[in-house]
Amino acid sequence: MCIRDRVRNEDGNISLTLRESLEKQIFSIKDIQPKLEQLKEYLLSNGICIRDISPSNIICQNTAKGINLIIIDGIGYSNISPLTIRLPRLINSAIIKAWKSLDIKLARIEKSLNKTGS
Repeated sequence: MCIRDRVRNEDGNISLTLRESLEKQIFSIKDIQPKLEQLKEYLLSNGICIRDISPSNIICQNTAKGINLIIIDGIGYSNISPLTIRLPRLINSAIIKAWKSLDIKLARIEKSLNKTGS
């Protein structure tokens, strides 16, 4: 990815990933949780199948209206049946499974930050 192709904040600076934002303590997981729930609902309501969702695959774009969360990788489900991306029940199942994995990763980050903050 060339530098001009990166997601940028309204001020022109390159947006940080969710992982970077949490590690730099720009905000907490609790603070960003409503935005994460909105993202999850967006994926579910639009049937967007994700295979891997990670704090490193989510960009936090700062705008005048707040933070936009943008998924930059992990869309699709290349390693299983093509039916998964066509059947709503299977899409939702894939999203929920991937989201559980994200929750685990976020809990690890939070635990790590609590150890360093002590």
